[in-house]
Amino acid sequence: YYPWVKVLDPVTRQPIFLPPSGFVAGIYARNDVNRAVYKAPANEVVNLALGFESNLSKAQQEVLNPEGLNAFRFFEGRGNRLWGARTTSSDPEWKYVNLRRYFAYLERSIDKGTQWAVFEPNGEQL
Repeated sequence: YYPWVKVLDPVTRQPIFLPPSGFVAGIYARNDVNRAVYKAPANEVVNLALGFESNLSKAQQEVLNPEGLNAFRFFEGRGNRLWGARTTSSDPEWKYVNLRRYFAYLERSIDKGTQWAVFEPNGEQL
């Protein structure tokens, strides 16, 4: 995720730049609560952001996106947004963050939901 996010320091009230990771984690959490893990965490508002370390153009974004680098961008009339939900996987089936997260969710759910059967006899009743 790129670039760093400009916010007001809560102590000095001066602008500072913070790494994107915390904002991305917050967007993922908000997305999961408001929608679901299978919805791409993209085109989402970046809360508390005053701006970004650099303002990317559409052309710059189009270079970064296929490489799996998701960017924060400012859009006139829509504000500061997380734009993109790609992974860096070379496997086209795992190109999108939401698909990878959804399958991880399914794997954990199936594993958790079948733990009762781990040591049961492998027979007709199982």
